[in-house]
Amino acid sequence: MKVFRIVFSILIIVSTYFFVSNSKNNPQPNDKEDKIVKEVVKAIDPISKLQSSVFVPYWIVGRIDQNSFDGYTRLYYFGITVNDDGIDKADQGYISLPSFSQKTQGKVTILTLRLLDDETNDRILTSETYRSTIMNEVADAAQQYGFSGVAIDLETNVLTIEDQSDIITSFYQKSCKELADRNLSCTPVIYGDTIYRKRPYNLKAISKISERVIIMAYDFHKSRGEPGPNFPLHGKEKYGYDFETMANDMTTLIEPSKLTIAFGMFGYDWTLGKQGLPLKQATARTLNDINTMFYPCDYEKCTIARDTLSAETYITYQDPEGYVHDVWFEDQDSEAKKVDLLKQQGVGDIVYWAFGYY
Repeated sequence: MKVFRIVFSILIIVSTYFFVSNSKNNPQPNDKEDKIVKEVVKAIDPISKLQSSVFVPYWIVGRIDQNSFDGYTRLYYFGITVNDDGIDKADQGYISLPSFSQKTQGKVTILTLRLLDDETNDRILTSETYRSTIMNEVADAAQQYGFSGVAIDLETNVLTIEDQSDIITSFYQKSCKELADRNLSCTPVIYGDTIYRKRPYNLKAISKISERVIIMAYDFHKSRGEPGPNFPLHGKEKYGYDFETMANDMTTLIEPSKLTIAFGMFGYDWTLGKQGLPLKQATARTLNDINTMFYPCDYEKCTIARDTLSAETYITYQDPEGYVHDVWFEDQDSEAKKVDLLKQQGVGDIVYWAFGYY
């Protein structure tokens, strides 16, 4: 009997040890942890509904009418620009405002501010008086012509100012607040290769002060560089970066519901030398131009193929002067594959560059 009691006691001790040990190694989820897990899952839930918008360049306003934009969520008018004194009212983008406004009545329209010159951008980022004047005049134009917001396309390449990231963030903070005070939305337009090329944009901070952020998912291979896809779906190992990585980067830094991904419905045509390198800056070709030029393709040594890695179409041909050309471009098929990836990331808002290109 005594032996039995000893054995029984040992069994209880051993069982208790393993139970406690197992509990420590496999703790039960508490309410807080469960809530976090659910929030994470909710944040990356795939979506099925897609909203499509389009940029409308000022140079095609004469060819549009009120029936041109059925099915688009927003129309981004591109756009107005600046001179030394403020908004450039002699620029065709400003001159075409009344016509665009009249032809898009009843549509949700956004006015794009084109800031594409490095010298001008240096000034707007360092002169508070100049910046304030521009934003006040932009807001005036937006309200006068019935726009619901402003998209700020600040494209910087080589800035001479120090602390660029902080200054750019401050520019957006002040500008977006001033637009909000006028009941206008504020949408920064940002390069798709910002993370890869370490551009001075604090995406997380910028997204917190804006209604949404447009990411330009095109022009990864530049017209002055070597041939390659507009923005490859996959192929980070080959190209250094790709659309899939970009989508992961952006949804990590910016709420997916705030993201609008811009697709460029165009490509570049590079003229190559004997070494296979570009002889000059590539020619930009719209998707409509490409369809006219190459379908059918009557050039010498013309081949057309879908690149499985990038999902984009690749064309080689020889021109009448004997030069070989490489053409890469986005089309509806490559765009559809990228949209499927975006939906899995919880992003359901896209915009096309540009109306009249496809």
